[in-house]
Amino acid sequence: MLKSVKRPDGETVSFKYDPLGRRISKTYQDRTTRWVWDGNVPLHEWTDEEDITTWVFEEGSFVPCAKLQNGESYSIITDYPGTPTEMYNSKGKKTWSAELDIYGCVRTFRGRSLSDCPFRYQGQYEDEETGLYYNRFRYYDPNAGNYISQDPIGLVGGISLYEYSKNTNIELAPFGLADFYVTPNGTVVPATGYRYVSSEAPYLDELKATKTIPANPNGTYISFDNFDTPNPGALQVPHDASVKLSFDTLQIVDDLEIPKRQWGKADYLEPITKDFPEFGRGGATQAITHKEIKVDKIESLKHH
Repeated sequence: MLKSVKRPDGETVSFKYDPLGRRISKTYQDRTTRWVWDGNVPLHEWTDEEDITTWVFEEGSFVPCAKLQNGESYSIITDYPGTPTEMYNSKGKKTWSAELDIYGCVRTFRGRSLSDCPFRYQGQYEDEETGLYYNRFRYYDPNAGNYISQDPIGLVGGISLYEYSKNTNIELAPFGLADFYVTPNGTVVPATGYRYVSSEAPYLDELKATKTIPANPNGTYISFDNFDTPNPGALQVPHDASVKLSFDTLQIVDDLEIPKRQWGKADYLEPITKDFPEFGRGGATQAITHKEIKVDKIESLKHH
């Protein structure tokens, strides 16, 4: 996690976190802001000079809906992705409004202080001292449209390790991470898995009828790469790989392993395909499971 930032003027902004990676303090000059958390959202914040501010979020979400400060209550209005756009006091007077551009930069603002409502896209808290948005596990730079550090999930979250979202209108990253599951032993697994099969596979009709990939004692190969067009070369498979099966990895998260190279014949692991260049350049993620997989979506990629 980010420990400190040295500004162009020479001043330093420093941060501290709890064991869960939640930020509990920010110090700039002689002013320290502290936080108490409710799960993954901030509940209270305060400084030595100011009373406690309490934030209220929609249940089970990262969407702020109210602010309580100095005996006054404020209602926070958000747009459909959950980004704050306006704030009103208890008398119905608008006290704050802002509009963001596609990268999350504040394009227009009206009110006393932009920090009166520091939340931007879901899960983001703006630090005016640095211009960065604290996003739970990472910091986001709205001027660059990227995070300042790599996604800890690595390449399985996508080839762009610093990317925020492919489309901020429909895809958000409240944790600053790709969607994932964390197993009891700490292994990070993407929430969606894929299997690519041939359009001429003899079992395709049954697969479409049952939407089930049978358990395989020898292991079923899957990938975490979401291809929009057939890509047998990346997968290094001897067929067209034009039918994409998408599924929730929660059902197999306790039975995933990295396959051994040479289709299980070698002793070395092969998390990224590369051993069969006769089928293509490789470079796709891969894992195997022995369990049955319930498929959420079956899609032909030939029309793309």
